[in-house]
Amino acid sequence: PRPLMTKQQKTALNMAKYLQRQSLFSCPAIPGSS
Repeated sequence: PRPLMTKQQKTALNMAKYLQRQSLFSCPAIPGSS
C-alpha cells in the first residue's frame, strides 16, 4: 500500500479533478477562455 499523499500530491489531484470537471461544462473547451 502506498503512503499517505503529500499535500502537494493531494493539491495536484484536486486540481486535475477540477480541470476535468471544468472541461465537461465548457465544451468545446477553448484554452484561455474564462
